[in-house]
Formats: sequence, C-alpha cells, structure tokens
Amino acid sequence: MVSADGLEPFFRRGRRDETLKVNLENLAASLNWLRRSFDSCIKIGIKPEYGEDEFGQFENLTSRYVRTTDLLVNRLLRKVFQIVLLVPSDIDPLLGS
Repeated sequence: MVSADGLEPFFRRGRRDETLKVNLENLAASLNWLRRSFDSCIKIGIKPEYGEDEFGQFENLTSRYVRTTDLLVNRLLRKVFQIVLLVPSDIDPLLGS
C-alpha cells in the first residue's frame, strides 16, 4: 500500500495547492467586479431605450460574466479535477506495472 507521504512528490502538492489558491483569489476578485457591474445594471433597469453609456454598462456586465465563468470552469474546476483525480497512466508507476 502506498502512503500519503509517498504520493506527495507525485502530486506536487505545494505547487498545485498554490495554483488553486491563486485561482480562488482570482475568482473572488472577478466576482466582486461582476457584482459591481450587476448593481450598476440593476439601477438602469429595463426600459424601451438605452443610451450609449448604459449599453456600455451592460457590455461590461456580460464581459465580466464571461470572465468569471471562464475562471470558474476553465481554471478552478480543472485544477480541482487534477488534484482529485488520478489519470490511469499516473497510477501505473505506483502499482509497479
């Protein structure tokens, strides 16, 4: 049986943990900017016509939404999956195959 200590260098835990921490910090910052844009757009409300500045605020909202979801899906969740899951080719050296 392989101990957790034996897997430590294999997972390069320190580097992966640091990357996960940075990704979480980036997501939190992105969520703050998304909330600011959302609050601005809520104040504008729904109406028949919008000015250029108002369209700009809605464009900022959609851009920040895309950025936040990109950080969540492509950075954070991918890193979590890398940490939690072992690729079958990674298991072979541990089993001595």
